[in-house]
Amino acid sequence: MRISGEGPGDSVEGQVTTIDGLADPQTGLVRVVSVLSHASEAFRPGVMLDVSIETDQSVGGLVVPRSAVQTLGGESVVFVANGVGHFIPHVVRTGVGNESDVLIEGGIHQGDRIVTRGSFALKSMTLLAQTDGE
Repeated sequence: MRISGEGPGDSVEGQVTTIDGLADPQTGLVRVVSVLSHASEAFRPGVMLDVSIETDQSVGGLVVPRSAVQTLGGESVVFVANGVGHFIPHVVRTGVGNESDVLIEGGIHQGDRIVTRGSFALKSMTLLAQTDGE
């Protein structure tokens, strides 16, 4: 990772050791702990810095509204349109996300028409149909 301070020349390479799992809900900031290649007074605890983190792998998938993902039978599902008024739950593998969106790493494809509003109602109808069938 590359860390830049406020002054010109305040730039150093570093190795990330810890990234907090959640951002501060009031500031949106994420705490990152790293080991720097060389010390400088520009990089004191609590100082705001610009950080660029490069990864050696890209994450593929589709970003969908979190409201589209439901839990059914202990698995994450997204309802995909299969004709007019027909929807089929597809088991999906979720990745990283935030309050409003989530990465779907597998289980649906680009171009699939998914339910983004009303998926909870479809989940309820699916569970009711399963109960009526027993």
